[in-house]
Amino acid sequence: MTNIPAGLLETAIALVAGVLFTLVGIIYRRLKNRIKELEENIAQLESQLLKLKRDMDVAQSWMFGLDEDETSHGIASQISSINRRLTQLIDALHDEDDLEFERDDADE
Repeated sequence: MTNIPAGLLETAIALVAGVLFTLVGIIYRRLKNRIKELEENIAQLESQLLKLKRDMDVAQSWMFGLDEDETSHGIASQISSINRRLTQLIDALHDEDDLEFERDDADE
């Protein structure tokens, strides 16, 4: 084997170590920036999720009333009574034997 001077070997090792540490530093900085971006995105998603949950709670209380208030039944109680009346009307019309009627504007 050939003899490599110690100074050249030390310089080569220092250069290789410097390149490796530089690459590690670049990778570390990019990962750190990516983690920061992800944390910001997660914070935005959490904020939107909280807003959505609040909106859903408002819609739930408006539609079905508040659980804490036994007298608050929301709009669903009004809709169900209207639905019952419409169902009764449809059933009554369906049960009629003769639904035929004369029309003046229909040609025979």
